[in-house]
Amino acid sequence: MSSNPSGWTTPKKNWSSADIVSSTDLNRVEGNIDALNNGARTLDPAQAPTGNSGSLRQILSWLANRIRAITGMANWWDAPPTTLAATKQHMGAGGAAHAVVTTEEAGFMSAEDKATLDSLAAGGGDYAQAVATVNNKRAGYAVYAP
Repeated sequence: MSSNPSGWTTPKKNWSSADIVSSTDLNRVEGNIDALNNGARTLDPAQAPTGNSGSLRQILSWLANRIRAITGMANWWDAPPTTLAATKQHMGAGGAAHAVVTTEEAGFMSAEDKATLDSLAAGGGDYAQAVATVNNKRAGYAVYAP
């Protein structure tokens, strides 16, 4: 991958006091300014960040790499499967957003189970009764008291 943007020409770097600046020299300077502003560059999203300093192209490639890692998409420019705003709106939405937990599937516990756990955590309730209740509700799922 070239480190120069498209349209870039190598500038003259060996000027002497006897050199006369020509229109070619000025055009090259103007062309390079235009190339810096508008020239196409190619990022490499396979480059994982290795530190906090690098060339502009390296840093942009690292950001593309992180965007791709965060979204889980094949390309950094692909639309993510969800947005942070949608995730925030979904969090704690309640209702049918998630099913109640079962022994077969992950989910959220029922309000009754949460109240039972809260009472046990607070030092109240009957531990043996709570174990029996959970065992009765979850056929085939054993909870063992210490």
